[in-house]
Amino acid sequence: MSTPDDRQARDRVTRGARLSRVAVNHASRAALRRVREPLMSDEEKAAARDAEVLRLADDLVSALGTMKGAAMKLGQALSLLNFGLSSAAARDEFTRRLAPLYRRAPAVPNAVMLDVLDRELGSRRGELASIEPEPLASASLGQVYRGELADGRAVAVKVQYPSAQSSVRADLKNLALLVRLRSRDFPNLGLDELVGEISHQIRLELDYEREFQNHRRVYQDYLGHPVFRIPSPIESLCTPRVLTTEFLAGTTLDQLGAAPAEVADHLGEAVYRFYCGGVHTLGRFCADPHPGNIIALADGSVGFVDFGLYVDMDSAQRELERAVLGAVLAGDARTTYELARAGGFIVDETAMPEAMVMDYLTTVAAWHLTPGVVTVTPEVAHRSLSQAMLPRSTFRKGMYRQRVPREHLFSRRTEMSVCALLGDLGASGPWRAISEEWILGAEPATAMGRRIAQWESARIG
Repeated sequence: MSTPDDRQARDRVTRGARLSRVAVNHASRAALRRVREPLMSDEEKAAARDAEVLRLADDLVSALGTMKGAAMKLGQALSLLNFGLSSAAARDEFTRRLAPLYRRAPAVPNAVMLDVLDRELGSRRGELASIEPEPLASASLGQVYRGELADGRAVAVKVQYPSAQSSVRADLKNLALLVRLRSRDFPNLGLDELVGEISHQIRLELDYEREFQNHRRVYQDYLGHPVFRIPSPIESLCTPRVLTTEFLAGTTLDQLGAAPAEVADHLGEAVYRFYCGGVHTLGRFCADPHPGNIIALADGSVGFVDFGLYVDMDSAQRELERAVLGAVLAGDARTTYELARAGGFIVDETAMPEAMVMDYLTTVAAWHLTPGVVTVTPEVAHRSLSQAMLPRSTFRKGMYRQRVPREHLFSRRTEMSVCALLGDLGASGPWRAISEEWILGAEPATAMGRRIAQWESARIG
């Protein structure tokens, strides 16, 4: 009879083999393409690269689509990059092929999950008057069920998969394979640092007690907020593997579909203020701006959930972020460069001189540095992301000799993810003027900003 240790060992081997096959197949196709490229026209080279990346999408879905844990999260992260595809049609096809990674993950039998719930809560299980037999959602680390307390309050109960701990450990051992799938096309300075930070944060997400502490902190930060709604945590029904909160009845962004312009703009501004604003106003922020974690509510408020990936930035790094953005807003190339160099972003000064640094930052962040109202379309978002990191970036040679210190990896990831979300919404807003509220202390630029300022003033008073 096999033991749990035997099963976990087999699981690690199986998961590793799947990821290894993806890496080997992709590397083989890339090598064959490079051999043939000298005989190809530019159009043929672009088509060959597109075909190669679309095959990679198929391989990722095949390998990761039935897996949970870190593998699914990493596959979702890779799907945001578009890998420098040559046309909008190719990027749409890439997104379509990877869509299964965002859909409902294969559910673990409910009897198994509810057994975890019973064991974790023990005598406290009786506080749940009822729980629906089918999950509301199945994600990378757990399943979410709707329940009801004895006092009639509706709650969302997140239960961690019984195999989550071992699955994540297995996946993280193979993380380098996924990161290096496109190693010839992406920066390699600081790669080990990047892998280490991602691994660290994913391990933290396994601890639901820590997530409860994060959730309670965010709930208290925004209690009574005029726009943001954080569901109240139910402390007595939270354990290392169970997290229970108030249930928010609304529509998540991934279920929303095409929205009227005024709705898209309202949601977009709330998303920008919540995720990007937290970096500058609180020095702590949720680093997982996923459409499934954002809920449009009937009263116009916007709900935010899932604080497993929640980052505290120390005061020195927070001030560095504010100072760099302030210098960029002022058009001060010299100060921007000196701050970036002193902060460890510039490690090869010959590859990226002062003028290029300012040009790079203003190009990548054009969507929220341009004065006036800017509409973030999918094309605008792709242009920003591709200039930031992808092979076709104008700044490739200089940028790839630099690094992002680990303290700033997730603030940059959050900014790029928000840009992608706004592109999906097609949201318009005075993004620069909003950022000037945080960085320069400017007057609120919108009606939402004025409502928030009044709320903040009342709290301080």
